[in-house]
Amino acid sequence: MIDGGMLTAGPSRKGLANAGDGIWFRGTNTFVNRIQNTLTQYYRIGYRFQSTNPPNMLGLEDQSLINSAAGEVGTCIRIDSDYKGYSPLQYVADNFSCDSYEGHVDAQQVSHLSIKGGNWLIHPTTGSWTPAGKNFFNFCRASTVRLEGAWISNNAQPIGVRSLINITADSCGIPSGTGASDVQIRNNKIEYRGLTTSAAMIVKAAGTSGVVVAGNLFTAFFRPGPPPSNAFSWAASDSQSALYQGLAGELVQISSPPVDMIDGKVRDIGTFSLAPGVWSCHAQLQLLPASGTKVRVFQGAFSTQSTAMPVAPGQGMFMETGEWSGGEIRSVGPFVFDFTTKAASSPVHIVGAASFARGQLQMNSVGQCVRLR
Repeated sequence: MIDGGMLTAGPSRKGLANAGDGIWFRGTNTFVNRIQNTLTQYYRIGYRFQSTNPPNMLGLEDQSLINSAAGEVGTCIRIDSDYKGYSPLQYVADNFSCDSYEGHVDAQQVSHLSIKGGNWLIHPTTGSWTPAGKNFFNFCRASTVRLEGAWISNNAQPIGVRSLINITADSCGIPSGTGASDVQIRNNKIEYRGLTTSAAMIVKAAGTSGVVVAGNLFTAFFRPGPPPSNAFSWAASDSQSALYQGLAGELVQISSPPVDMIDGKVRDIGTFSLAPGVWSCHAQLQLLPASGTKVRVFQGAFSTQSTAMPVAPGQGMFMETGEWSGGEIRSVGPFVFDFTTKAASSPVHIVGAASFARGQLQMNSVGQCVRLR
């Protein structure tokens, strides 16, 4: 156990390629190490856990880093193994304070990694240390990972990175490596004013599985808002993965004015604008015939294309034949739209059509969509 103390390379080492490691655990068959209440400063890597095990032996397992910090370092925490067929188990970083230029946590080989709370800040370039092109939480050959309750920020500085959180299928030098799996990114606060990304803030690569991203709050200089357009890059892979882009229960409602109809033509009666995510939508269409008008066909649906009826019986469609001369009301939906992979808001139109004679006809609508994730 290491309890208390500060290690510093000195400010003159900041930004140098050979600034070294602050606390470096290397070993084979080494279990239950605790580091708490410590600070490392100005090192290339603040804390490194390297399993040096040969085949058929274990490495560093059950390692905890508690109430500790790394200040103005290249990368705060790195976990790896010399033996490429082995991922060390049980790592915890609890209430860690990270102030780095190139990375927060580089988890190249690890299983059962828990990162709880703490603050994780990005510095602009200094010397050879640069955030450009870097992934600040990098989960490579990593499984059963939890990143929860953290504050992640670039301190409103004009900084460009590749990603804040990268869940990748890269081999990380492991010949038979598989993509990251069972990774959950939940309930973190991401402050992004001035931040640009070459990929996205949170990246899920193809070939990863069991990835859940949910409940994260995005703020621009402490003002909460919907996820920005570069919040997510999400590659579909498996049924166990799920992206909750906003908070479930968000409601979008519309109430449209009457629209003049043309016999047999599809018209947009109302339009939702839905942010990326999964939405359940429901609406009602009303006939408004003028005196003497007879309506014989009444049809409605949701459509992602303007003035276009989807192929029957899709997207909450109804179609009825009869004869109406009053204000008939029919339901459209419910229907679920999955816009998870979209980078910007998507339109969903409430479309209507009618066959009528001897007069004029209008339609109006009301509708609402509820975010599922």
